[in-house]
Amino acid sequence: MRRRLIVVLVGTTAVVVLAFVLPLALLVRDVARDRAMADADRDASTLFPALAVDESIAALEIAVARTTAGAEDRLIVYLPDDTVVGPDMPLTEEVRRARAEGRAWSGDVPGGAELIVPVLHGDGTVDVVRVLIPSSELNAGVPAAWLSLFLVGGALVGASFIFASRVARSIAAPVAELAAASQRLASGELDTRVAPAGPPEIVEVGSAFNHLAEQVSELLAAEREDVADLAHRLRTPLAALRLQLDQIADDEVRSLLATSADDLARALDRVISEARRRGEADTAHCDLVSVLTGRFEFWSALAEEQDRRVSIKIGPPAFDVQLHEDRLTDALDVVFENIFAHTSEEAGYAVSLAADTDGAELLISDEGAGFATSLAVDRGESTGSTGLGLDIARRSVEAAGGSLSAGAGTAGGALVTMRFPVIRW
Repeated sequence: MRRRLIVVLVGTTAVVVLAFVLPLALLVRDVARDRAMADADRDASTLFPALAVDESIAALEIAVARTTAGAEDRLIVYLPDDTVVGPDMPLTEEVRRARAEGRAWSGDVPGGAELIVPVLHGDGTVDVVRVLIPSSELNAGVPAAWLSLFLVGGALVGASFIFASRVARSIAAPVAELAAASQRLASGELDTRVAPAGPPEIVEVGSAFNHLAEQVSELLAAEREDVADLAHRLRTPLAALRLQLDQIADDEVRSLLATSADDLARALDRVISEARRRGEADTAHCDLVSVLTGRFEFWSALAEEQDRRVSIKIGPPAFDVQLHEDRLTDALDVVFENIFAHTSEEAGYAVSLAADTDGAELLISDEGAGFATSLAVDRGESTGSTGLGLDIARRSVEAAGGSLSAGAGTAGGALVTMRFPVIRW
C-alpha cells in the first residue's frame, strides 16, 4: 500500500513537472534562436547607411569589421559588381534570389542558420548582406538553461518523493498496525489493542477495532463462564448418582460404576478449567509416545473382547508436543471411540507413529466403511453423531501447532492423520 501511494504521488508530480519543463525547454530554445537572429538582423541593419551612400570599399570593410558578426567573419556583403566584402564566399541560390527579387530570407543551413537582407539603390541595383549564424549562437545558453530546468524538475520530484513517503507512512503504518493487531487477535491474544492514528477515517477504523476487540473479549469471557457454569451444574446429578451407587449390592459393578463416575467428575473439572483458561497461551507439554501407548493399551482391552485385530508401530522412543496431557488424551480417545462406535466388531485398526527433524506423523486407520465425507473433521459435518468429536480433536492438535485430516486408508477404511511440529526450546 505504501509503495503504491508513493508511486501515485511521485508519478503525478513527475507528469506535472514534465508538462511544465518540456514546454519551457522548447521556449528557451526558441528564445535563444530568436535572439541570435535578432543580433544578426541588427548587424545587417548597421551596414545600411554605409551601403546607401556608396562609400568606398575600404570604408565598407571598416563598417563590416565594427559589427559583431563581421568581427567574427560571419558577415558578407555582395555588391552589384560581384565584389565581396568580408569572407570570400561564393553566391548561394538564396543570395541570387534576394538580388533578383529584392526580398529578405532567413533559414537553417548546414552548421547553423543564415540571414540574407537585400539593400536596394535608387538606380535599381541591389546590394546583399549575408549573415552566418552558427549553431553555437543559435543555442547560446540553452544547455545551461535546460540543465537548470531539469535540475529544478528533479528537485521537485525528489521533494515530492519525500513528501509522498511521509504521507504514505502516515497512512500505511496505522493500516499495517491494524492488520498485525487483527492477526494477533485472531491468534487468541484478546488483549490486543491499537493506538488510533493517521487520517480521520483510519482513526475511526482503529477505534472500531478496539471496540470490536472489547466486544469479542466480553463475549468469549461470557461464553467461558457459561460453559463452566453448565459443567458445574452437572456435578449435582453426578453427586446424586454417586449416592445411588451405594445401593448396588454387587461390589464389582459398584466399583466399576464408581470408577466411571470419578472419570466423569475429572472430565467435568477439565471442562471448567479449560473453559476458564481458554485464550491463554498453553505452555504445557507432554510425551506423545507415552500418551499414545497408554491410550492404545486402554482401548486394546475392549478390542480384545470384540476380537478386533490391532497393531501399533512407534518409531521414536519419545516425542514432546506442546499440549496438555489431558487434551491429547481426549483427542486420541475421540479417534479410538469413533472406531468402536462406527465399525463392526470384527473390523481391526492400526496405529503408526513416525518422526523426523520436521515433526511427527501419527496415522490411525481402521477396516471399516470409511468416512462419508472428507469434511468429517469440521464441526457438524460428520454423520451418525453430534459432529463434535473430530472437530474437538482437530482443535486440540492445532493448538499444539499441528494439523488433523481425515481420509481413506490403504485398506479402504477411515484414516486419521495427525501431524505435530517439533518443539523449539
